[in-house]
Amino acid sequence: MSKKEEELSYKIGYAVGDVISFFLFGIFRLLFTGLITAPKRSKSVFYIYLLLIILAIVSYFLYGNCYFVCLLALLVIILSAIDVYVKDYPLKKKRKIFKQIFEELKIVSSGGDYPYLIYEEDTEYINVFAFKTIVPLEVWHNKQSLLESYLNSKILMIRHYNNDNNEVDLLIEKQPLPESILWNDDYVLNKEYLSLGKDHFGVVEMDLNRNPHTFIAGETGSGKSNILKCLIYQCIVKDYEVKLIDFKRGVSFSAFSDVVTIYSDYERIQLLLKSLIQETNDRLDLLRNNRVEDIKDYNRLDGCYMRRIVVFIDELAELMRSSDKEANKAITNYLETLTRLSRAVGINLIMGLQRPDSTIINGQIKNNVSLRICGRFIDPEPSRIMLGNDCANKITNIKGRFILKDDTYREFQAFRINDELMFYIRHKMYQYSNDYQKSQEDEYDNNDKNENYEEETITNESKLDFNFDDIL
Repeated sequence: MSKKEEELSYKIGYAVGDVISFFLFGIFRLLFTGLITAPKRSKSVFYIYLLLIILAIVSYFLYGNCYFVCLLALLVIILSAIDVYVKDYPLKKKRKIFKQIFEELKIVSSGGDYPYLIYEEDTEYINVFAFKTIVPLEVWHNKQSLLESYLNSKILMIRHYNNDNNEVDLLIEKQPLPESILWNDDYVLNKEYLSLGKDHFGVVEMDLNRNPHTFIAGETGSGKSNILKCLIYQCIVKDYEVKLIDFKRGVSFSAFSDVVTIYSDYERIQLLLKSLIQETNDRLDLLRNNRVEDIKDYNRLDGCYMRRIVVFIDELAELMRSSDKEANKAITNYLETLTRLSRAVGINLIMGLQRPDSTIINGQIKNNVSLRICGRFIDPEPSRIMLGNDCANKITNIKGRFILKDDTYREFQAFRINDELMFYIRHKMYQYSNDYQKSQEDEYDNNDKNENYEEETITNESKLDFNFDDIL
């Protein structure tokens, strides 16, 4: 054999060896993926494997072999592995794309490692890309605008997942929030929560135990009254006691006039606020006597029920600008006391503001109202008063678009109640009113019967006493 022929045979041997090793490695990966990866990802695959093992054991004891079951298992393993590869293909493709972006933007750790895409999640409005990385979050924030340009998408948030510093989530807008979301009774949540609208992450809600008092600020036409209508409706459905302070005599809230007490003059408002302070003190005594901390714990006790009271103020500025200085001072003192003391006893204040002003909201009231909802303002000053920054000055000019400030800032689209829904609500409130009147009449009849029974009992007892004395 010549030297050239020998070299050629070596090359062919190496090539065949590479093909065989590649083939064997591919089979090994296929089997590993089907046997290990697939059942980890899918419980149904795990249970299928478990069933096949049982069938193999039964087949062996009944027929002395399990060849057919083993062939079936092999087929299932191969199909499961193919399913994993098909599902992973888009993720692998995106890993290459993100790596190219990170290389160009120099988003890399000090050790030269690029962020590694580990999974992707989709919701209605956002895509969440999770990366395993030790690149500091500050670097990501500094590159956010460049990332948006490369991805041609709006980045809503960059965060660590569950305080894990080795995982960074990139939240990218999939589609913008709709400009109108109609209210639906499905949005009525559990007893202590009220629904406000939707943001990119789902339904935005307020917890009345965690945030007992709320400011809702918005210019004329912002949709502030619409939010108040949604909240009032939910409170009535949840059997809260609802009070409404509105100097426009409840014209915008006429659908609720049969079941909501409306206050529109200063004298009655002062009496209401004063009675609420007394109610607060009485409830605090109840909590202390029963050795519980708040209304939630009290209502868990056997035979105990404390009804939540929610007071809506359509325009706080109007309430605080009485020409009577004494009345103005008294109202301010009442509001300060309520915002300070009533958080545990289930008395909540939800206060609307057309234009927040430091001369209207004093420091004590402002500090005791933790939840702020703010619509768009052309002037940045109201946004600074409500939110502490200019966020409300920069949001999209869409009716019903608000920012909620709690632990974070959340832009959301408030639920809308149109004329058809108002007709439905008006009819429903009429039914609530009739049911309430009927329950009151039944209660009155029962009380009347009890009084008559007591009178008859007393009469019979007096006759019995007379006869007994007469016998003696």
